[in-house]
Amino acid sequence: MSAVIGMAKITAKGQITVPAAVRDAVEVRNGDDILFIRDDDGRIRVSSSEVEAILRTQLALEGAADEAGISSEGDLLQLISQVRKEKYSKEQR
Repeated sequence: MSAVIGMAKITAKGQITVPAAVRDAVEVRNGDDILFIRDDDGRIRVSSSEVEAILRTQLALEGAADEAGISSEGDLLQLISQVRKEKYSKEQR
């Protein structure tokens, strides 16, 4: 269900002040970038650019752990250790 959590007026220069309730809901602070995203149904969403980047990265990497055979935190830590050893080995050459 949709709910209005704030309203803003557009100035002559096309600027708006994002209401505090919206900033809190989107979890943005002073200096953060926000995105305005048009969904397929024409609705506009407001999102934190950082949160959106994380979500897109998660989608892009979906299934990668399974493909790499990573099924536990221990598997991941082992992979990280292996990569670090290989990197250190290359730096020593």
